[in-house]
Amino acid sequence: MSEVRIIAVIGAGTMGRSIAQAAAVGGFRTILEDILPNALRKAEDAIRAELGRAVSTGSVEQREADAALARIEYASNLEDAARDADMVIEAVPDELESKLEIFVLLDKVCRPETMIVSHTQIQSITELASVIYRAPKCIAMWFPKPPQTSVALEIVRGLETSDETATAAVAVAQRMKREPILLRETPGAITARMQALISNEAFKMLGEGLASAEEIDRALQQGLGLPMGPIAEAEQYGLERRLRMMEYLHKTLGETYRPAPLLEQYVKANKRALAVSR
Repeated sequence: MSEVRIIAVIGAGTMGRSIAQAAAVGGFRTILEDILPNALRKAEDAIRAELGRAVSTGSVEQREADAALARIEYASNLEDAARDADMVIEAVPDELESKLEIFVLLDKVCRPETMIVSHTQIQSITELASVIYRAPKCIAMWFPKPPQTSVALEIVRGLETSDETATAAVAVAQRMKREPILLRETPGAITARMQALISNEAFKMLGEGLASAEEIDRALQQGLGLPMGPIAEAEQYGLERRLRMMEYLHKTLGETYRPAPLLEQYVKANKRALAVSR
């Protein structure tokens, strides 16, 4: 198995820059790519700020933060970012067309031995890999959002993912100071399925008039030890994205995941549950 030394991250949004930061702290030469110059500037500022907070809390030493910042490069062209990478992690919006387009482009510009990783909750890595010529070198890695909330990192093998690729992904996760969980492909993996289920049940209770959104959130957050109430978490995640996730899980896993009617209503009306319940 060839050692991963260079990681390219495609997409400099919230998750992309967080993944790039984790890679740099893990000692990898890291190239963060986005076609929007403003996105790259915002990402660099956010990474500096986050590492500064980590230094102030003592979770990272100043020399480690400085070294991590020195390892990060920024690119506005996918080919420049991916050309020399041993592993490319795409973090573009979780939509099938966007993911497929990126996979096809990466397959053209990457070296034959380069591994391609998708940061996805709802797309099939087997399906994504089927449109290119390196399926054994494709795998999915799901970083929690926000990444600072958990050290767990779910790694999902596709139908043709090789043992070598899976082993390399686990090693990368460990160097990123994450605790990898390797699993076979399944809709929503582990945490996404449970997050969606708890959130959906909270919207069902809200629709039944059981309590206000704030009260339901407080009860579940305190009672289950959640870092955030499930309704607030869904709004932070995006109600439309959460509904899309529930529809996907309902289609693939059955009635348990049928979307709550109130969630569908809020998305259609473009409303926020917490704002409505006040």
